[in-house]
Amino acid sequence: MPIIYMTGHGDVPLAVQAMEKGAVTFLEKPFEESALESALARAFAPRADAAPQAAPCPEFQRRLAGLTVRETQVMQGVVDGKISKVIARDLNISSKTVELHRGRVLAKMQAESAIHLTRMVVEQRVL
Repeated sequence: MPIIYMTGHGDVPLAVQAMEKGAVTFLEKPFEESALESALARAFAPRADAAPQAAPCPEFQRRLAGLTVRETQVMQGVVDGKISKVIARDLNISSKTVELHRGRVLAKMQAESAIHLTRMVVEQRVL
C-alpha cells in the first residue's frame, strides 16, 4: 500500500526517515491541492517492478456473494470510512438498522473489525 506522509511540523530527518520507510513522498502543510493530486497519481501509477496481482481469493468471493444487497451497501459505507449515522442517512434507514447490517457483514465476511474488513476488501481489490 503506497504511503504519503503529510505533516505540519516536518524537518529533514523526519522526511529522510519517511522516505527510507518507503513513502512515495513527504508533504509539509500547508500544501497545494495539486501537490497532493500529483502524489496520489505517483502512488497509484502502475509500476514495472510490481508483483503480478493475485487472483481474487475464492473464499473471499464466496463470502462476498453471501451478502444481501443492503449488506453490500452497508459494507461499502464501512469501507469508505463512514460512520453509521452517515451510512444510515445515505441509505435512508435508521442507525440501528445500519448497526444490525454491519454486524451481519462482519460475521459473514469473518472480519474481526471494520479495519479488518477494509483490509480484506483492499487486498482483494473489490468494491
